[in-house]
Amino acid sequence: MIDKDLALVGLTDIVKNLPQGLNTPVSDINLLQGQLQLLMIARSVVCDPQILLLDEMTASLSLDRETEAKVLKAIDAASSGRTVLSISHRRGAHDGRIIKL
Repeated sequence: MIDKDLALVGLTDIVKNLPQGLNTPVSDINLLQGQLQLLMIARSVVCDPQILLLDEMTASLSLDRETEAKVLKAIDAASSGRTVLSISHRRGAHDGRIIKL
């Protein structure tokens, strides 16, 4: 299950190359910010929730467009078969049904 979720977000090779693999403590020292975001997405789907609540998945990071695209692609993949409530200040970050408050 964990391998499937890591593959879903494109982190399989990165985790395999960590000193202790899945048992390696991770932080911004051994992973880039975008990789940490991808890992959080993988962690969020491990227990197969019906609902994902995502709060500012790309806003707090200074992501380049390529990394942001990877994060958004991972969110799309993780969203399959689930209800997703995504909170964002940026329109277009991940449009679907938009509710403006």
